[in-house]
Amino acid sequence: LMHKLQRKSGQPIKTPFATTMQGVTLEKYNEDDPGFLRVTVDNKKLGFEYFVVPFDDPTNVSLFDSVSV
Repeated sequence: LMHKLQRKSGQPIKTPFATTMQGVTLEKYNEDDPGFLRVTVDNKKLGFEYFVVPFDDPTNVSLFDSVSV
């Protein structure tokens, strides 16, 4: 089973949301559908892509968010 993010007073988390870690902010999240993270590495960059895979249509994979460093 997938868990959901903890909510204050049962309300959805409003983004951007400052976390308890200095300099870390939650900017985007999806608590309804599972997904997977693809990590790519080469000698110049590190890339992360998060894909959502809906429970009701596992063939409908879509890119949810990405970042490169």
